[in-house]
Amino acid sequence: MKLTLKALSLAVLGAASTFTFAEEAPASEHTITGNIGVFSSYNLRGITNAPEDKNLALQGGLDYSHASGLYAGYWGSTLGYGDPTELNPDNAFESDFYAGYKGAITEDLGYTLGFTYYYYYDLGTSDANGFETMLGLNYKG
Repeated sequence: MKLTLKALSLAVLGAASTFTFAEEAPASEHTITGNIGVFSSYNLRGITNAPEDKNLALQGGLDYSHASGLYAGYWGSTLGYGDPTELNPDNAFESDFYAGYKGAITEDLGYTLGFTYYYYYDLGTSDANGFETMLGLNYKG
Protein backbone atom coordinates (compact mmCIF):
# COMPACT_ATOMS: atom_id res chain seq x y z
CA MET A 1 0.00 0.00 0.00
CA LYS A 2 2.82 2.38 0.89
CA LEU A 3 4.55 1.55 -2.40
CA THR A 4 1.37 2.33 -4.38
CA LEU A 5 0.85 5.60 -2.52
CA LYS A 6 4.50 6.55 -3.05
CA ALA A 7 4.35 5.71 -6.78
CA LEU A 8 1.11 7.70 -7.17
CA SER A 9 2.64 10.69 -5.35
CA LEU A 10 5.71 10.60 -7.62
CA ALA A 11 3.50 10.37 -10.71
CA VAL A 12 1.43 13.39 -9.65
CA LEU A 13 4.56 15.35 -8.77
CA GLY A 14 6.17 14.43 -12.09
CA ALA A 15 3.08 15.45 -14.07
CA ALA A 16 2.82 18.75 -12.21
CA SER A 17 6.48 19.55 -12.81
CA THR A 18 6.13 19.04 -16.57
CA PHE A 19 3.36 21.62 -16.63
CA THR A 20 5.36 24.02 -14.49
CA PHE A 21 8.53 23.83 -16.53
CA ALA A 22 7.00 23.43 -19.99
CA GLU A 23 8.17 26.03 -22.48
CA GLU A 24 5.58 28.22 -24.12
CA ALA A 25 5.29 27.86 -27.87
CA PRO A 26 6.39 30.97 -29.75
CA ALA A 27 3.53 33.16 -30.97
CA SER A 28 2.70 32.75 -34.63
CA GLU A 29 3.22 35.65 -37.03
CA HIS A 30 -0.09 34.70 -38.68
CA THR A 31 -3.54 35.03 -37.13
CA ILE A 32 -6.81 33.82 -38.61
CA THR A 33 -10.13 34.59 -36.96
CA GLY A 34 -13.73 34.20 -38.00
CA ASN A 35 -17.23 35.19 -36.96
CA ILE A 36 -20.80 34.26 -37.75
CA GLY A 37 -24.09 35.58 -36.47
CA VAL A 38 -27.81 35.86 -37.00
CA PHE A 39 -29.23 39.35 -36.52
CA SER A 40 -32.75 40.73 -36.32
CA SER A 41 -31.95 43.14 -39.17
CA TYR A 42 -28.99 44.42 -41.16
CA ASN A 43 -28.31 48.10 -40.54
CA LEU A 44 -25.70 49.99 -42.51
CA ARG A 45 -23.09 51.63 -40.23
CA GLY A 46 -25.45 51.73 -37.28
CA ILE A 47 -28.24 53.58 -39.06
CA THR A 48 -31.36 51.96 -37.68
CA ASN A 49 -34.00 54.17 -39.30
CA ALA A 50 -33.35 52.82 -42.81
CA PRO A 51 -32.37 49.16 -42.52
CA GLU A 52 -31.06 47.40 -45.59
CA ASP A 53 -32.85 44.25 -44.50
CA LYS A 54 -35.95 44.29 -42.32
CA ASN A 55 -35.78 40.51 -41.99
CA LEU A 56 -33.26 38.28 -40.22
CA ALA A 57 -29.75 38.66 -41.60
CA LEU A 58 -27.13 35.91 -41.60
CA GLN A 59 -23.63 37.43 -41.48
CA GLY A 60 -20.12 36.07 -41.25
CA GLY A 61 -16.51 36.87 -41.91
CA LEU A 62 -12.98 35.57 -42.01
CA ASP A 63 -9.92 37.70 -41.15
CA TYR A 64 -6.19 37.19 -41.64
CA SER A 65 -3.51 39.34 -40.03
CA HIS A 66 0.27 39.19 -40.06
CA ALA A 67 2.61 40.43 -37.33
CA SER A 68 4.05 42.94 -39.83
CA GLY A 69 0.72 44.83 -39.85
CA LEU A 70 -0.74 43.47 -43.09
CA TYR A 71 -4.33 42.26 -42.93
CA ALA A 72 -7.01 40.97 -45.29
CA GLY A 73 -10.49 39.61 -44.91
CA TYR A 74 -13.94 38.82 -46.15
CA TRP A 75 -17.36 39.63 -44.72
CA GLY A 76 -20.75 38.68 -46.11
CA SER A 77 -24.42 39.19 -45.31
CA THR A 78 -27.78 38.19 -46.65
CA LEU A 79 -29.84 41.14 -47.91
CA GLY A 80 -33.48 41.75 -48.63
CA TYR A 81 -34.02 45.43 -49.16
CA GLY A 82 -35.60 47.52 -51.89
CA ASP A 83 -38.61 46.83 -54.06
CA PRO A 84 -39.30 43.06 -54.10
CA THR A 85 -40.67 43.36 -57.65
CA GLU A 86 -37.29 44.60 -58.93
CA LEU A 87 -34.93 42.64 -56.71
CA ASN A 88 -34.77 39.06 -55.57
CA PRO A 89 -34.49 39.50 -51.79
CA ASP A 90 -34.28 35.75 -51.22
CA ASN A 91 -30.93 35.55 -53.07
CA ALA A 92 -29.45 39.04 -52.56
CA PHE A 93 -26.07 38.93 -50.84
CA GLU A 94 -23.39 41.48 -49.91
CA SER A 95 -19.73 40.46 -50.08
CA ASP A 96 -17.02 42.77 -48.72
CA PHE A 97 -13.37 42.08 -49.52
CA TYR A 98 -10.82 44.19 -47.66
CA ALA A 99 -7.09 44.53 -47.10
CA GLY A 100 -4.69 47.01 -45.58
CA TYR A 101 -1.79 47.78 -43.32
CA LYS A 102 -1.69 48.86 -39.67
CA GLY A 103 1.45 50.54 -38.40
CA ALA A 104 2.80 52.64 -35.55
CA ILE A 105 4.06 56.22 -35.60
CA THR A 106 4.94 56.27 -31.89
CA GLU A 107 4.25 53.90 -29.00
CA ASP A 108 0.79 55.47 -28.47
CA LEU A 109 -0.08 56.67 -31.99
CA GLY A 110 -0.84 54.37 -34.90
CA TYR A 111 -2.32 54.46 -38.40
CA THR A 112 -4.31 52.26 -40.76
CA LEU A 113 -4.32 52.32 -44.56
CA GLY A 114 -6.76 50.09 -46.38
CA PHE A 115 -9.48 49.51 -48.92
CA THR A 116 -12.73 47.59 -49.20
CA TYR A 117 -14.47 46.31 -52.32
CA TYR A 118 -18.24 45.89 -51.97
CA TYR A 119 -19.91 43.37 -54.26
CA TYR A 120 -23.67 42.89 -54.26
CA TYR A 121 -24.97 39.66 -55.74
CA ASP A 122 -28.40 39.45 -57.41
CA LEU A 123 -29.52 43.03 -56.90
CA GLY A 124 -30.32 43.56 -60.56
CA THR A 125 -27.74 46.35 -60.85
CA SER A 126 -24.00 46.75 -60.42
CA ASP A 127 -24.28 50.45 -59.46
CA ALA A 128 -23.89 49.58 -55.78
CA ASN A 129 -20.59 47.70 -56.32
CA GLY A 130 -17.47 49.71 -55.65
CA PHE A 131 -14.29 50.52 -53.75
CA GLU A 132 -13.87 52.45 -50.54
CA THR A 133 -10.49 53.60 -49.22
CA MET A 134 -9.60 54.11 -45.58
CA LEU A 135 -7.04 56.23 -43.79
CA GLY A 136 -7.21 56.23 -40.00
CA LEU A 137 -5.31 57.32 -36.91
CA ASN A 138 -5.61 55.69 -33.50
CA TYR A 139 -4.39 56.65 -30.07
CA LYS A 140 -3.82 54.11 -27.25
CA GLY A 141 -3.33 56.65 -24.42
